[in-house]
Amino acid sequence: MQEQVFPLYRRYSGTQTWFEVLSPSVFRELKIMPHGFSFSYFEARILPDRNYLHDLITLSQPGIVAVDVTEFLQALSHAQSHLKEIKI
Repeated sequence: MQEQVFPLYRRYSGTQTWFEVLSPSVFRELKIMPHGFSFSYFEARILPDRNYLHDLITLSQPGIVAVDVTEFLQALSHAQSHLKEIKI
């Protein structure tokens, strides 16, 4: 099996939820909503979180799609310049 090179970029198809997977145990999530956005940092410490991150990395669940870094950065830039950040 080929070793993953991080970061990886993912999103849920049909939504504005994006992921920047920084390592096998850390990711950032960008959620774009009609009147704001959140950009959160997560570290997987328990098994369900590690399983979720594994699904993001391997694209093993329906609806998770790989995206290019430029797509992710465009979405982040648009959110930061046009929407209010909502701290979660």
